[in-house]
Amino acid sequence: MPRWPKDGTSSPVRILGDATSAVVFFTNTTGLFGPSEMRAAGVVNFQRGKIARWVDYWGGRHFGTDNLDAERLPADQFPTDWMESTVGETASPVIRKVSEQLSAALQAGEGERAAALFASDAVFEDMTAHLQILGPRSIGAYLTTASDVLPYTGKGTRVRHVVGSARGGGYEWAAAGPVPRGLHTLELDAQGRIEQ
Repeated sequence: MPRWPKDGTSSPVRILGDATSAVVFFTNTTGLFGPSEMRAAGVVNFQRGKIARWVDYWGGRHFGTDNLDAERLPADQFPTDWMESTVGETASPVIRKVSEQLSAALQAGEGERAAALFASDAVFEDMTAHLQILGPRSIGAYLTTASDVLPYTGKGTRVRHVVGSARGGGYEWAAAGPVPRGLHTLELDAQGRIEQ
């Protein structure tokens, strides 16, 4: 990239998944995408040892509203098909089941039902809101109380695509509201409960 600083780096810091699909967390140093460091997550599908699909998710808050608006494509030019149909669903049945159960509970606005999927020492982190909640009881209370304002809850939300292994990955979601898409990442324990 011609405008990137010579000492700029984009480094993977954590991977949830396996050789078929994964979520890759990475950090971009200052100057690559604006005036501050950027943390992002990429949803990656592999076919025959090569990347077949990669979609990045990141929060633009650090970038500044004016800068973000200047880079934004007009809504009628933004792609609606992110090619998940070209790679299919290769995620582990365990992560797919947990993703569907969590999505169904969030769609119904049932925070307590969602919280039942979490391990006793679970951590719920909303990177966009800069929020961290500890334990299923607090997670359930938050998801119930905030269900009217969270973009990934309520009617019209759905699972778009699932990636990962029996120990972790995530799912891309779609919604009918003002935030039309996003990503939930899930780290699972040996019993298939959400740890983070």
